[in-house]
Amino acid sequence: MRGVHQNVTAAGETAFFIGPHTVEEWRDAPESTNGSRLQLIWGYWHVSPAPTPIHQNACSWIWRILYDAIEGSGRKDLHAIQAVAVEISTAMRYGLIPDIGIVNQPLTTASSFPPRSPSISC
Repeated sequence: MRGVHQNVTAAGETAFFIGPHTVEEWRDAPESTNGSRLQLIWGYWHVSPAPTPIHQNACSWIWRILYDAIEGSGRKDLHAIQAVAVEISTAMRYGLIPDIGIVNQPLTTASSFPPRSPSISC
């Protein structure tokens, strides 16, 4: 079955088409004024609405559990983050703003985390 971003080749394999937009464009896009999140998936723009208070409350509880687990383990190289831009892959043109993430990179004032080291995002 054909999808929006995929096609079946003559050999029966699924081929994905990477869209025209880049991580650089996503990084340079203006921030939302209404709480929505602009994300880049396979080079295509995806806009999700602003999260509801119930959603944000649940995310806060999950973040706290992860934060406490990291602190309790003594790991100084891991950081629990909320709603921060994470560049998953520039080659595949992914730029996401997960609700919660764990990164193994130093916290900075940069607007996003580059795809250097593995990150866990939810």
